[in-house]
Amino acid sequence: MTFDHVGETITAGTVSRLLKEMVAIPSETGSERQLGDYLHQTFEVMGLGDIRRIPVEDSGDTLFARMTGSGEGPKLMFNFHQDTFGICGGWSTDPLKPVESDGRVYGLGSHDMKGGGAAVLAALQALSYASVDLNVGHHRRGELVPWRTRSVEERPGRRV
Repeated sequence: MTFDHVGETITAGTVSRLLKEMVAIPSETGSERQLGDYLHQTFEVMGLGDIRRIPVEDSGDTLFARMTGSGEGPKLMFNFHQDTFGICGGWSTDPLKPVESDGRVYGLGSHDMKGGGAAVLAALQALSYASVDLNVGHHRRGELVPWRTRSVEERPGRRV
């Protein structure tokens, strides 16, 4: 399969499944370790290389990985954060039990930023499973760098 056709293999079902898996893992600001473990394992299963945890005091680790070509060409970075605000009132369902309704997934973090993270994971999965050669065509010698940052949400007494 060529790089140009990989997007055709990404389905809404795949993105939804990945999102539901992430929403079910608590990751309130400062407590993202469990979600970092999930992502680390997911990157390993996808066959990504150079997976690194970069410790960040008072928070979860930043997670870094690569899908490499020869490394001499352009690089594309996928970047997303995984912390959420704390659980607040007003939920009609358990915010850590994702609910799918009318083609939408509801749950804590589904819109900020776990939905974007699920889209990144689906794209990486499609590229990985299709065994796309990043050294051919107009995508010559590049690499993809997924980068999961620790927290970016504000906490009391902390400015971002």
